Amino acid sequence: KTLVELTETWDPMELEYEQHKDTDLQLFKMDGDDFETLEDNQLVVQSMMASKYLATFEEEIRGWQKKLATIADVITISSEIQRTWSYLENLFVYSDEVKKELPEDAKRFAGLHEEIIAILKYGVSEPNVVRMCNKEGLFQQLEKISGGLEKCEKALADYLDAKKRIFPRFYFTSTTDLLDMLSNGNQPFKIMPHMPKVICGIAELVLDGDPNSDVRPTAKGMVAAVGVETVDFQPPFQLKNKIESYLQDVIDCMQKSLRDATLVSLKNEVSTTREEWLYQDPAQITVLVSQMTWVKDVEKN
Repeated sequence: KTLVELTETWDPMELEYEQHKDTDLQLFKMDGDDFETLEDNQLVVQSMMASKYLATFEEEIRGWQKKLATIADVITISSEIQRTWSYLENLFVYSDEVKKELPEDAKRFAGLHEEIIAILKYGVSEPNVVRMCNKEGLFQQLEKISGGLEKCEKALADYLDAKKRIFPRFYFTSTTDLLDMLSNGNQPFKIMPHMPKVICGIAELVLDGDPNSDVRPTAKGMVAAVGVETVDFQPPFQLKNKIESYLQDVIDCMQKSLRDATLVSLKNEVSTTREEWLYQDPAQITVLVSQMTWVKDVEKN
């Protein structure tokens, strides 16, 4: 391939864009085929460097060598930065709890956040791959941003470990799910899809409140994850404090409600007909009391 062909290949080549969540920001990347072309062209330029005619075109060849290497470096590091920034953003920008727990890292991330947004906007304003990636000082800026994000990510990992030690059931959730729960912890309606991942027997809670209000809802009961069955909480309680706190309250109330229901069912099993009793209580309680009654009758006889 000649230097003319390299110019013809790269002059029209542009970045690809993808909308970032529901914002007006656009994430940028290179098409997979274009990146393969980049790798092939780097090998071609490398072979030119070994040519005996290098002296004639040395300046142009070294220029392309630097341009292509910079493109590879910028695209690779920017892809990693965009991925990391995308999921850290929910916590360090939109989660009041994380801001309160990690104030220094939240402040660090706020600065990085502004820089990344500026780079994304520049990427849209300059779609040409060569010119965008070879902007003076861009790669050095990206390296600095990457180092800052690593510090924020390390602080976040330590923060998640602390949450897991407080509420061990978090150990059984994925990092993505846990991040989503923590970022929406002050909005219990939004964490309902994650309930079965934390308490496998509960599909969701029966909440009394307005999802759009700042007032925390009251948990009135739980819906079973298997079958169609709702168990009332006795007594209902408000989902207050941090997420690990009110999830523990859910477990405590669940156990108390089922224990109280069992005591009532034991009395009703004797005082009502079996046909009526079978459909009075949650299935788990009915099975348990049936087994208890069977054991008692066997031991009596």
